[in-house]
Amino acid sequence: MERVILPIAEACRRLKQQKLRLKSSTDPIELNTFKQISKNLGRVEENMKVLERMDTLATFQNPRRNEIEELNSGIHEEILLAGKKEFESILPMLLDPEEKIRWDFFRAVEKGDLNGVLKGIENRADPNSLNLIYNVVVGIMEDPNSMNALMVAVIQDNPEMIKLLYDKGAKIDKSRELWGRTEIMLAADFGHIKSLSALYDLGANLESKDYVGRNSADWVSIHIFNLNEKKRYGKIDVETADKEIARVCECAFFIAEKGILPNDASNQKFLGELIVKMVSERPYLKV
Repeated sequence: MERVILPIAEACRRLKQQKLRLKSSTDPIELNTFKQISKNLGRVEENMKVLERMDTLATFQNPRRNEIEELNSGIHEEILLAGKKEFESILPMLLDPEEKIRWDFFRAVEKGDLNGVLKGIENRADPNSLNLIYNVVVGIMEDPNSMNALMVAVIQDNPEMIKLLYDKGAKIDKSRELWGRTEIMLAADFGHIKSLSALYDLGANLESKDYVGRNSADWVSIHIFNLNEKKRYGKIDVETADKEIARVCECAFFIAEKGILPNDASNQKFLGELIVKMVSERPYLKV
């Protein structure tokens, strides 16, 4: 396992140090910071054990998807949605100069700030480093389960950012996130056709497999199947589901045109039937 940059336990330690230092301060700004730290420290400590369990489960050798998904639906989501803004407001104060450069670099990638990314690289931010913001807030260590800058750009569906990062030395197909997906698998799963196409043009491998053998076509199939199930049981309105399915299907056709089929037999059957149906409805499609 690679060096841990700033896991949640280290964040706790630094928060406690800052809290002790600021406790007797009379400066209004420092007092406000003390209040923010006190508010967030309890939340972070309360969830640390669960997050550490997530790290243990999310290993390269033995992924246990169901247990991780169960955690994701609870504590993981709570921290991402409720705790992220508060925690991020404090965290920059606790970073050393090297960590701050990486923080600013990933912030720029998230925001689509090309100039900010260039500035970060000028300040020696490594385009192949792993996402400090995501690691700290969610509690995931710096290991092959974390997201790199290209993956963040994919999630934002920003092909211009992808190309810039690649030109500045970001390596494709070298990192894997929690489920073992590479950048192009993420693009396929999210239905981001612009990112998918950009990565393919840059040499990304559509046949790369995740930790349990699924490729990009499998992830497209899983996404569409889940959307159909949500629509069927009324968990998403029909119009929204159909728009999302149409968007993800663009990726399905792109991948099929390259001759890539899902590795999983059930995914292969489902996606094959879907493509045949859509081609019959739209004769202009060529697969």
